[in-house]
Amino acid sequence: MPTAVATARQCLTEEAARALDDAVSVAKRRNHAQTTSLHAVSALLSPSFSLLRESLSRARSIAYSPRLQFRALELCVGFSLDRLPSSSSSRNANDDFAPPVANSLMAAIKRSQANQRRQPDMYHLHQLNNGSNNNNPISISSIKVELKHFVLAILDDPMVSRVFGEAGFRSSDVKLAIIHPPMPPTRWATARFPPMFLCNLMDFQGLSGGSDENCRRIGEIMVKNKERNPLLVGVCAKVALDRFKDCLEKEKFGGLPREIHGIRLACLEREIQGFVGRREKQGLELKLKQVGVMVETSGCAGVVVNLGDLKVLVKDKSSPSSSSSSTSSSDGEEVDQLVLKLNGLVKVYGKKLWLIGAATDYETYSNFVGSFPSIENDWDLHPLPITSSRSSFGALSSKSR
Repeated sequence: MPTAVATARQCLTEEAARALDDAVSVAKRRNHAQTTSLHAVSALLSPSFSLLRESLSRARSIAYSPRLQFRALELCVGFSLDRLPSSSSSRNANDDFAPPVANSLMAAIKRSQANQRRQPDMYHLHQLNNGSNNNNPISISSIKVELKHFVLAILDDPMVSRVFGEAGFRSSDVKLAIIHPPMPPTRWATARFPPMFLCNLMDFQGLSGGSDENCRRIGEIMVKNKERNPLLVGVCAKVALDRFKDCLEKEKFGGLPREIHGIRLACLEREIQGFVGRREKQGLELKLKQVGVMVETSGCAGVVVNLGDLKVLVKDKSSPSSSSSSTSSSDGEEVDQLVLKLNGLVKVYGKKLWLIGAATDYETYSNFVGSFPSIENDWDLHPLPITSSRSSFGALSSKSR
Protein backbone atom coordinates (compact mmCIF):
# COMPACT_ATOMS: atom_id res chain seq x y z
CA MET A 1 0.00 0.00 0.00
CA PRO A 2 1.40 3.45 -0.90
CA THR A 3 2.77 5.66 1.88
CA ALA A 4 1.40 9.09 2.68
CA VAL A 5 3.76 11.89 1.66
CA ALA A 6 3.80 13.32 5.19
CA THR A 7 4.95 9.96 6.56
CA ALA A 8 7.70 9.61 3.96
CA ARG A 9 8.92 13.17 4.65
CA GLN A 10 9.60 12.22 8.27
CA CYS A 11 12.34 9.86 7.04
CA LEU A 12 14.17 12.63 5.16
CA THR A 13 16.29 15.66 5.97
CA GLU A 14 14.98 19.06 4.93
CA GLU A 15 16.81 19.09 1.57
CA ALA A 16 15.79 15.54 0.68
CA ALA A 17 12.19 16.28 1.73
CA ARG A 18 12.21 19.27 -0.63
CA ALA A 19 13.25 16.93 -3.46
CA LEU A 20 10.39 14.60 -2.54
CA ASP A 21 7.95 17.53 -2.55
CA ASP A 22 9.08 18.47 -6.07
CA ALA A 23 8.65 14.84 -7.16
CA VAL A 24 5.11 14.86 -5.75
CA SER A 25 4.43 18.04 -7.72
CA VAL A 26 5.60 16.32 -10.93
CA ALA A 27 3.29 13.36 -10.26
CA LYS A 28 0.38 15.65 -9.45
CA ARG A 29 0.94 17.79 -12.55
CA ARG A 30 0.84 14.66 -14.71
CA ASN A 31 -2.25 13.38 -12.91
CA HIS A 32 -0.49 10.21 -11.70
CA ALA A 33 -1.87 8.24 -8.79
CA GLN A 34 1.48 7.66 -7.05
CA THR A 35 4.89 9.31 -6.74
CA THR A 36 7.64 7.03 -8.04
CA SER A 37 11.45 7.13 -8.27
CA LEU A 38 11.06 8.33 -11.86
CA HIS A 39 9.16 11.41 -10.68
CA ALA A 40 12.01 12.00 -8.21
CA VAL A 41 14.59 11.82 -11.02
CA SER A 42 12.59 14.35 -13.03
CA ALA A 43 12.59 16.70 -10.04
CA LEU A 44 16.31 16.20 -9.33
CA LEU A 45 17.24 17.07 -12.93
CA SER A 46 15.81 20.57 -12.45
CA PRO A 47 18.15 23.53 -11.78
CA SER A 48 16.97 23.55 -8.16
CA PHE A 49 19.26 20.60 -7.42
CA SER A 50 22.87 20.30 -8.59
CA LEU A 51 23.96 16.98 -7.05
CA LEU A 52 22.61 14.64 -9.72
CA ARG A 53 23.48 16.87 -12.70
CA GLU A 54 27.07 17.35 -11.52
CA SER A 55 27.46 13.62 -10.97
CA LEU A 56 26.07 12.90 -14.42
CA SER A 57 28.62 15.25 -15.96
CA ARG A 58 31.40 13.13 -14.43
CA ALA A 59 29.82 9.78 -15.32
CA ARG A 60 28.80 10.59 -18.89
CA SER A 61 30.26 8.98 -22.00
CA ILE A 62 33.05 10.96 -23.64
CA ALA A 63 31.64 9.86 -27.02
CA TYR A 64 28.84 12.45 -26.77
CA SER A 65 28.64 16.10 -25.83
CA PRO A 66 27.28 16.81 -22.31
CA ARG A 67 24.35 18.82 -23.69
CA LEU A 68 23.34 16.02 -26.07
CA GLN A 69 23.47 13.30 -23.43
CA PHE A 70 21.63 15.39 -20.81
CA ARG A 71 18.95 16.16 -23.36
CA ALA A 72 18.67 12.46 -24.19
CA LEU A 73 18.18 11.67 -20.50
CA GLU A 74 15.50 14.34 -20.10
CA LEU A 75 13.66 12.94 -23.12
CA CYS A 76 13.91 9.35 -21.84
CA VAL A 77 12.56 10.40 -18.45
CA GLY A 78 9.75 12.35 -20.10
CA PHE A 79 8.78 9.45 -22.38
CA SER A 80 8.78 7.02 -19.46
CA LEU A 81 6.56 9.33 -17.43
CA ASP A 82 4.22 9.64 -20.41
CA ARG A 83 3.82 5.87 -20.41
CA LEU A 84 2.64 5.78 -16.80
CA PRO A 85 -1.16 5.54 -16.54
CA SER A 86 -3.04 8.67 -15.51
CA SER A 87 -5.39 8.47 -12.57
CA SER A 88 -9.08 8.44 -13.43
CA SER A 89 -9.97 9.75 -9.97
CA SER A 90 -11.24 13.31 -9.81
CA ARG A 91 -9.45 13.83 -6.50
CA ASN A 92 -6.22 14.63 -8.35
CA ALA A 93 -7.87 17.87 -9.38
CA ASN A 94 -8.01 18.81 -5.73
CA ASP A 95 -5.21 21.22 -4.86
CA ASP A 96 -4.81 19.55 -1.46
CA PHE A 97 -4.26 16.05 -2.85
CA ALA A 98 -0.68 14.74 -2.90
CA PRO A 99 -0.02 11.50 -4.84
CA PRO A 100 1.28 9.07 -2.17
CA VAL A 101 4.76 7.58 -2.30
CA ALA A 102 4.89 4.31 -4.26
CA ASN A 103 6.03 1.15 -2.50
CA SER A 104 9.21 0.94 -4.59
CA LEU A 105 10.29 4.48 -3.69
CA MET A 106 9.47 4.00 -0.01
CA ALA A 107 11.41 0.73 0.00
CA ALA A 108 14.40 2.58 -1.46
CA ILE A 109 14.21 5.15 1.34
CA LYS A 110 14.06 2.39 3.96
CA ARG A 111 17.08 0.67 2.40
CA SER A 112 18.98 3.92 2.56
CA GLN A 113 18.09 4.30 6.25
CA ALA A 114 19.39 0.80 6.94
CA ASN A 115 22.59 1.52 5.00
CA GLN A 116 23.21 4.73 6.93
CA ARG A 117 22.62 2.84 10.15
CA ARG A 118 25.49 0.48 9.23
CA GLN A 119 27.73 3.48 8.51
CA PRO A 120 27.30 5.83 11.49
CA ASP A 121 29.63 8.48 10.11
CA MET A 122 27.29 9.02 7.15
CA TYR A 123 23.86 9.41 8.71
CA HIS A 124 21.87 12.20 10.24
CA LEU A 125 19.87 11.37 13.37
CA HIS A 126 16.81 13.26 14.42
CA GLN A 127 17.48 12.24 18.02
CA LEU A 128 20.82 14.08 17.95
CA ASN A 129 19.02 17.30 17.10
CA ASN A 130 16.79 16.77 20.10
CA GLY A 131 19.77 16.21 22.39
CA SER A 132 18.71 12.67 23.31
CA ASN A 133 21.02 10.18 24.98
CA ASN A 134 23.58 8.85 22.49
CA ASN A 135 23.86 5.61 24.48
CA ASN A 136 20.37 4.58 23.41
CA PRO A 137 20.16 1.98 20.62
CA ILE A 138 19.84 3.55 17.19
CA SER A 139 16.49 2.83 15.55
CA ILE A 140 16.07 2.98 11.78
CA SER A 141 13.03 5.23 12.16
CA SER A 142 15.20 7.91 13.80
CA ILE A 143 17.57 8.16 10.84
CA LYS A 144 17.00 11.08 8.50
CA VAL A 145 18.08 10.26 4.95
CA GLU A 146 20.18 13.04 3.42
CA LEU A 147 19.81 14.11 -0.20
CA LYS A 148 22.96 12.26 -1.27
CA HIS A 149 21.65 8.95 0.04
CA PHE A 150 18.14 9.67 -1.21
CA VAL A 151 19.58 9.96 -4.73
CA LEU A 152 21.65 6.79 -4.30
CA ALA A 153 18.54 4.91 -3.21
CA ILE A 154 16.63 6.10 -6.27
CA LEU A 155 19.41 4.95 -8.60
CA ASP A 156 18.90 1.38 -7.35
CA ASP A 157 15.39 1.32 -8.81
CA PRO A 158 15.38 -0.98 -11.91
CA MET A 159 13.05 1.41 -13.74
CA VAL A 160 15.47 4.30 -13.18
CA SER A 161 18.47 2.19 -14.25
CA ARG A 162 16.70 1.26 -17.47
CA VAL A 163 15.91 4.88 -18.31
CA PHE A 164 19.46 5.96 -17.57
CA GLY A 165 20.76 3.13 -19.76
CA GLU A 166 18.61 4.33 -22.64
CA ALA A 167 20.38 7.68 -22.42
CA GLY A 168 23.84 6.12 -22.30
CA PHE A 169 24.44 6.37 -18.54
CA ARG A 170 25.17 3.54 -16.12
CA SER A 171 23.69 3.82 -12.64
CA SER A 172 26.82 2.28 -11.10
CA ASP A 173 29.02 5.03 -12.62
CA VAL A 174 26.65 7.75 -11.42
CA LYS A 175 26.67 6.27 -7.90
CA LEU A 176 30.45 6.33 -7.76
CA ALA A 177 30.49 9.92 -9.00
CA ILE A 178 28.13 10.85 -6.14
CA ILE A 179 29.99 8.93 -3.44
CA HIS A 180 33.42 10.20 -4.47
CA PRO A 181 33.54 13.76 -5.83
CA PRO A 182 36.40 14.54 -8.23
CA MET A 183 39.84 14.82 -6.73
CA PRO A 184 41.65 18.16 -7.00
CA PRO A 185 44.00 18.38 -9.98
CA THR A 186 47.56 17.26 -9.28
CA ARG A 187 50.75 18.60 -10.77
CA TRP A 188 50.68 15.72 -13.25
CA ALA A 189 47.05 16.33 -14.18
CA THR A 190 47.84 19.88 -15.26
CA ALA A 191 50.87 18.90 -17.35
CA ARG A 192 50.77 20.18 -20.91
CA PHE A 193 50.49 17.76 -23.83
CA PRO A 194 51.31 18.72 -27.42
CA PRO A 195 48.22 20.05 -29.23
CA MET A 196 46.40 17.09 -30.75
CA PHE A 197 46.27 18.66 -34.21
CA LEU A 198 50.10 18.82 -34.27
CA CYS A 199 50.85 15.20 -33.43
CA ASN A 200 49.90 11.89 -34.95
CA LEU A 201 49.27 8.55 -33.29
CA MET A 202 52.91 7.49 -33.51
CA ASP A 203 54.03 10.69 -31.75
CA PHE A 204 51.46 10.09 -29.02
CA GLN A 205 52.63 6.51 -28.47
CA GLY A 206 56.17 7.76 -28.05
CA LEU A 207 54.99 10.32 -25.50
CA SER A 208 52.91 7.93 -23.44
CA GLY A 209 55.25 4.95 -23.52
CA GLY A 210 52.38 2.69 -24.58
CA SER A 211 50.30 3.54 -21.52
CA ASP A 212 46.59 4.15 -22.04
CA GLU A 213 44.26 6.67 -20.41
CA ASN A 214 43.24 4.33 -17.60
CA CYS A 215 46.87 3.76 -16.62
CA ARG A 216 47.42 7.52 -16.50
CA ARG A 217 44.39 7.99 -14.23
CA ILE A 218 45.61 5.22 -11.92
CA GLY A 219 49.03 6.87 -11.72
CA GLU A 220 47.51 10.24 -10.81
CA ILE A 221 45.76 8.66 -7.83
CA MET A 222 48.91 6.92 -6.63
CA VAL A 223 50.84 10.19 -6.28
CA LYS A 224 48.19 11.75 -4.03
CA ASN A 225 48.81 12.24 -0.32
CA LYS A 226 45.43 10.78 0.65
CA GLU A 227 43.15 8.19 -0.98
CA ARG A 228 46.19 6.98 -2.90
CA ASN A 229 45.30 3.30 -3.40
CA PRO A 230 43.16 2.78 -6.54
CA LEU A 231 40.12 0.51 -6.48
CA LEU A 232 38.97 0.12 -10.09
CA VAL A 233 35.20 -0.26 -10.44
CA GLY A 234 33.26 -1.13 -13.61
CA VAL A 235 32.74 -3.83 -16.20
CA CYS A 236 36.15 -3.05 -17.71
CA ALA A 237 37.96 -2.78 -14.36
CA LYS A 238 39.79 -6.11 -14.63
CA VAL A 239 40.95 -5.33 -18.17
CA ALA A 240 42.30 -1.95 -17.00
CA LEU A 241 44.03 -3.62 -14.05
CA ASP A 242 45.68 -6.21 -16.31
CA ARG A 243 46.94 -3.44 -18.62
CA PHE A 244 48.37 -1.52 -15.69
CA LYS A 245 50.03 -4.71 -14.46
CA ASP A 246 51.50 -5.28 -17.93
CA CYS A 247 52.74 -1.69 -18.00
CA LEU A 248 54.69 -2.17 -14.75
CA GLU A 249 56.02 -5.62 -15.67
CA LYS A 250 57.41 -4.27 -18.95
CA GLU A 251 58.63 -1.10 -17.19
CA LYS A 252 56.67 1.21 -19.50
CA PHE A 253 56.60 4.19 -17.16
CA GLY A 254 56.44 6.90 -19.84
CA GLY A 255 52.72 7.64 -19.31
CA LEU A 256 52.90 7.64 -15.50
CA PRO A 257 53.87 10.44 -13.07
CA ARG A 258 57.62 10.65 -12.53
CA GLU A 259 57.16 10.10 -8.79
CA ILE A 260 56.36 6.42 -9.37
CA HIS A 261 58.78 5.63 -12.18
CA GLY A 262 60.63 2.43 -11.26
CA ILE A 263 57.87 1.14 -9.00
CA ARG A 264 57.81 -2.65 -8.57
CA LEU A 265 54.83 -5.01 -8.79
CA ALA A 266 53.79 -7.83 -6.46
CA CYS A 267 50.78 -9.99 -7.43
CA LEU A 268 48.77 -11.59 -4.63
CA GLU A 269 45.73 -12.63 -6.67
CA ARG A 270 46.58 -16.34 -6.86
CA GLU A 271 47.62 -16.54 -3.19
CA ILE A 272 44.43 -14.76 -2.07
CA GLN A 273 42.24 -17.16 -4.02
CA GLY A 274 44.09 -20.13 -2.52
CA PHE A 275 43.88 -18.72 0.99
CA VAL A 276 40.17 -17.91 0.90
CA GLY A 277 38.95 -20.83 -1.18
CA ARG A 278 41.31 -23.67 -0.20
CA ARG A 279 42.81 -22.49 3.13
CA GLU A 280 46.35 -22.44 1.69
CA LYS A 281 47.91 -20.27 4.40
CA GLN A 282 51.54 -21.11 3.72
CA GLY A 283 51.57 -19.62 0.23
CA LEU A 284 50.02 -16.36 1.37
CA GLU A 285 52.34 -15.98 4.36
CA LEU A 286 55.38 -16.54 2.16
CA LYS A 287 54.14 -14.03 -0.43
CA LEU A 288 53.50 -11.38 2.21
CA LYS A 289 57.06 -11.79 3.51
CA GLN A 290 58.34 -11.43 -0.05
CA VAL A 291 56.36 -8.21 -0.41
CA GLY A 292 58.02 -6.86 2.72
CA VAL A 293 61.46 -7.67 1.35
CA MET A 294 60.58 -6.06 -1.98
CA VAL A 295 59.52 -2.83 -0.26
CA GLU A 296 62.66 -2.69 1.87
CA THR A 297 64.90 -3.21 -1.18
CA SER A 298 62.96 -1.10 -3.67
CA GLY A 299 64.76 2.14 -2.96
CA CYS A 300 62.57 5.24 -3.14
CA ALA A 301 60.10 3.93 -5.72
CA GLY A 302 58.11 1.40 -3.66
CA VAL A 303 55.87 -1.57 -4.45
CA VAL A 304 52.29 -1.83 -5.69
CA VAL A 305 50.42 -4.95 -4.54
CA ASN A 306 47.91 -6.32 -7.06
CA LEU A 307 44.95 -7.90 -5.22
CA GLY A 308 43.11 -8.86 -8.43
CA ASP A 309 39.32 -9.19 -8.53
CA LEU A 310 37.86 -8.32 -5.11
CA LYS A 311 34.86 -10.58 -5.65
CA VAL A 312 36.69 -13.31 -3.76
CA LEU A 313 36.75 -11.03 -0.70
CA VAL A 314 33.03 -10.29 -0.71
CA LYS A 315 31.24 -12.12 2.05
CA ASP A 316 28.17 -14.12 1.08
CA LYS A 317 25.24 -12.08 2.37
CA SER A 318 22.62 -14.59 1.26
CA SER A 319 21.00 -16.97 3.72
CA PRO A 320 23.03 -20.19 3.38
CA SER A 321 21.49 -23.60 3.77
CA SER A 322 22.43 -25.69 6.75
CA SER A 323 24.77 -27.81 4.62
CA SER A 324 26.82 -24.83 3.45
CA SER A 325 26.65 -22.53 6.46
CA SER A 326 29.85 -23.85 8.08
CA THR A 327 31.81 -23.45 4.82
CA SER A 328 30.47 -19.94 4.28
CA SER A 329 31.32 -18.97 7.86
CA SER A 330 34.84 -20.34 7.49
CA ASP A 331 35.36 -18.37 4.26
CA GLY A 332 34.28 -15.22 6.10
CA GLU A 333 36.87 -15.85 8.81
CA GLU A 334 39.61 -16.28 6.20
CA VAL A 335 38.61 -13.00 4.55
CA ASP A 336 38.71 -11.22 7.92
CA GLN A 337 42.22 -12.55 8.55
CA LEU A 338 43.37 -11.49 5.11
CA VAL A 339 42.04 -7.96 5.52
CA LEU A 340 43.86 -7.65 8.86
CA LYS A 341 47.11 -8.84 7.27
CA LEU A 342 46.81 -6.26 4.49
CA ASN A 343 45.97 -3.58 7.07
CA GLY A 344 49.28 -4.44 8.71
CA LEU A 345 51.19 -4.05 5.44
CA VAL A 346 49.72 -0.60 4.85
CA LYS A 347 50.56 0.54 8.39
CA VAL A 348 54.13 -0.80 8.38
CA TYR A 349 55.26 0.37 4.95
CA GLY A 350 53.15 3.51 4.53
CA LYS A 351 54.01 5.63 1.51
CA LYS A 352 56.26 3.00 -0.06
CA LEU A 353 53.44 0.53 -0.61
CA TRP A 354 50.24 0.70 -2.66
CA LEU A 355 47.26 -1.62 -2.95
CA ILE A 356 45.27 -1.95 -6.17
CA GLY A 357 42.27 -4.14 -6.98
CA ALA A 358 39.25 -4.41 -9.25
CA ALA A 359 35.49 -4.72 -8.71
CA THR A 360 33.73 -5.50 -11.99
CA ASP A 361 30.35 -4.28 -10.75
CA TYR A 362 29.01 -1.80 -8.23
CA GLU A 363 27.46 -4.59 -6.11
CA THR A 364 30.88 -6.14 -5.45
CA TYR A 365 32.28 -2.77 -4.41
CA SER A 366 29.25 -1.96 -2.24
CA ASN A 367 29.22 -5.36 -0.51
CA PHE A 368 32.97 -5.23 0.10
CA VAL A 369 32.81 -1.81 1.72
CA GLY A 370 29.66 -2.82 3.61
CA SER A 371 31.41 -5.90 5.03
CA PHE A 372 34.34 -3.78 6.22
CA PRO A 373 33.00 -0.27 7.04
CA SER A 374 36.47 1.14 7.87
CA ILE A 375 38.25 -0.43 4.89
CA GLU A 376 38.31 2.77 2.80
CA ASN A 377 40.19 4.58 5.57
CA ASP A 378 42.34 1.59 6.57
CA TRP A 379 43.49 0.98 3.01
CA ASP A 380 43.35 4.65 1.95
CA LEU A 381 41.21 3.66 -1.05
CA HIS A 382 40.14 5.77 -4.00
CA PRO A 383 37.37 4.12 -6.09
CA LEU A 384 38.00 4.88 -9.76
CA PRO A 385 35.18 4.30 -12.29
CA ILE A 386 36.40 2.46 -15.40
CA THR A 387 33.93 2.95 -18.23
CA SER A 388 36.07 1.89 -21.16
CA SER A 389 38.76 -0.71 -21.86
CA ARG A 390 40.21 1.25 -24.77
CA SER A 391 42.78 4.01 -24.82
CA SER A 392 41.10 7.39 -24.93
CA PHE A 393 43.16 9.34 -27.47
CA GLY A 394 41.04 12.46 -27.25
CA ALA A 395 40.70 12.44 -23.49
CA LEU A 396 44.34 12.76 -22.51
CA SER A 397 44.01 16.44 -21.73
CA SER A 398 40.79 16.03 -19.76
CA LYS A 399 40.68 16.37 -16.00
CA SER A 400 40.78 13.13 -14.03
CA ARG A 401 37.56 12.16 -12.31
